[in-house]
Amino acid sequence: MSYKEVKLVFFAVLLVLFFFSVLSLFTIKWANKISGLAAEQSTVSRVQVQAFFSIAKSNDLNTIDFGTVANLANANDLNASQNYNGPNNGTLYYLAVTDSNVGVDFCIRGTSLQNSAGDIIDIGNYSWSNSTINNFTDFNQPPPASQSVVLSTTFEGSAKNVLNGQNAYYRFYLDIPPNTNPGIYNNTVYFKGVVSGGAC
Repeated sequence: MSYKEVKLVFFAVLLVLFFFSVLSLFTIKWANKISGLAAEQSTVSRVQVQAFFSIAKSNDLNTIDFGTVANLANANDLNASQNYNGPNNGTLYYLAVTDSNVGVDFCIRGTSLQNSAGDIIDIGNYSWSNSTINNFTDFNQPPPASQSVVLSTTFEGSAKNVLNGQNAYYRFYLDIPPNTNPGIYNNTVYFKGVVSGGAC
């Protein structure tokens, strides 16, 4: 093989090596890119948080006691025994929201009072008032009897939007008609909590 032929072969080999080097660079460069045929997908995440709350009543709310009445001549607006027995004459009748992630509305209803003989003090003689405060050191005063609400046989709203850690305070009042027969009269008062804004 002549010198000229060797030289041509050498340049041919160099040309082939150069071509493959350039081709390798382009291959590496484009391998790191998303091709035009790539597609993008997406999805959503979802969680549902339910409303929850728990309530408790004060020990004094286990019984609403109006005591013993000897004279019916003026037995109007009788105070329940714990209406003014708390600090600063506050009431000891309360409902507490002990845990919640929502505000709570309280509802109240009751029955007429009746003795063992079947005599009745009509529910229209029983009334209540309410206020809501944050803690035991700031006793608010529920309204007096003159601003109380007659107890109903169906649930009706009382305290509104009571938050976690807050208490709804109540006072209870009773009128006893003059012609009421003697006896021990009992009734039942019901309380219910609902998510704030909900129906009783």
